[in-house]
Amino acid sequence: MRGKLSRLRTLYENVLTLLSLVPQNFLVVIKDFTDPDCLQRRLNTRDEHLKGAIVNKTNNVISLGGATLDNETDGKMDGSYLIMEAESTKDIDTMLKADPYYKAKVWEKWEIKPIKMLVLSNCKNPPLG
Repeated sequence: MRGKLSRLRTLYENVLTLLSLVPQNFLVVIKDFTDPDCLQRRLNTRDEHLKGAIVNKTNNVISLGGATLDNETDGKMDGSYLIMEAESTKDIDTMLKADPYYKAKVWEKWEIKPIKMLVLSNCKNPPLG
């Protein structure tokens, strides 16, 4: 009996170790600088930023992303949002600091939140409530 319990404990510990290595999903909400030249810096850097975003999408790091808008009417860009997959918030922080928008002083600050994703198009019986 002790042998079985020992094997079960080892198996359980191995599963926990594997689960800790599985990348998590995160929502990243990024705020732009508010100075009058920020939008022009964003537009000047956009192509370079998008090239990196495409690479990250291809590598399954970014699931979804885009610009946030200041309001519903004129919709001036005032930040960005990303759904990302990574092992830690530190990894995301490092990626964001390497982005052309950060280097060009478009992105000022961000918040990274772990999320549980549910893709409804893949879900026959989505959980409710």
